[in-house]
Amino acid sequence: MYLRTLLLALGLSLAMPSLAMAGPIEEVVAAYEHGDYATAKRAFQPLADKGDPFMQYLIGVMHKKGQGFPLDYGQAMLWFKKAAEQGQMDAQYQLGEMFLRAEGTTRDYSQAAFWLHKAADQGQADAQFLFGNMNSYGDGMPKDYGQARVWFHKAAAQGQTDALYAIGAMYETGQGVPKDNTQAAEWYRKAAELGDSTGQFALGEMYADGRGVPQDFAQAYKWLSLAAAQASGKDDIATVSRDELAAKMTPDQIAEAQRLTRDWKAK
Repeated sequence: MYLRTLLLALGLSLAMPSLAMAGPIEEVVAAYEHGDYATAKRAFQPLADKGDPFMQYLIGVMHKKGQGFPLDYGQAMLWFKKAAEQGQMDAQYQLGEMFLRAEGTTRDYSQAAFWLHKAADQGQADAQFLFGNMNSYGDGMPKDYGQARVWFHKAAAQGQTDALYAIGAMYETGQGVPKDNTQAAEWYRKAAELGDSTGQFALGEMYADGRGVPQDFAQAYKWLSLAAAQASGKDDIATVSRDELAAKMTPDQIAEAQRLTRDWKAK
């Protein structure tokens, strides 16, 4: 969906006639989305070779994910860097994240901060969150909760769920802000309502304990169940917490909680 939105918004079917080799842009996007990476590669690679930064970014993504190419972090970094040096913010984010995660390279906080900051300044929400996180933990820079909060709020304003959760966690722990469980619950709710499992778990725990919200076992069960549904195994912490909570509930309360869970839809 992200690729489709970007490509169609750019109007590449009109701006880049060389895409005609693979058909109209809608067909190229559909091919990529359906796993026909050979068609996408034929369309994107010539434009990347000619220096188009967005195409260079896409070729980097395909190398990183092994789509139409053997999975190759080194090649991914090469193409991301070509695009990043031309100011392509998604490539800057990808490059910074790879330095941060030590993917295809040794971990380098200085390079991670350099590229993430560039992307964050351009409004790339994931980069804003990661750069804020580096400030929060002091990764390659002095720990600075104030700066972390600034960048988290920028990302949160775009609906970046990790940032929404992070702001909630700052209020819950009192890091960089006065401790405030009511504010924590509100920020967790923002993440939870967008389908973020971490926010759902945190909000469920707050309802179970009555921290920042009135104690409500049905709401706690709902949010813990939603978080558990995204977990990889039955022994995950959300499932364990939900089942421990269910042992304290009446059958009627559980039935109501299960109804709330079934009726919930992400915003």
